[in-house]
Amino acid sequence: MLENESDLSLMREVMIVTPDTWNEVSEDAHHMVFGYLIKRIRPVGPFGLPDAERFSITWRIPEAPAA
Repeated sequence: MLENESDLSLMREVMIVTPDTWNEVSEDAHHMVFGYLIKRIRPVGPFGLPDAERFSITWRIPEAPAA
């Protein structure tokens, strides 16, 4: 992550990412954004389950409770 943060053009991409610009930035920028937003991903279910059921994601910014 630190090596990528020294790449100014990559960091410019990361800083402009929005839902509207997501498809316009590089895969490296996607990885950086995920690295900032996701604290931990761990498997909680067996192979064959849909990803949403197979993996638990801990976000750095907690999700708002369901209303």
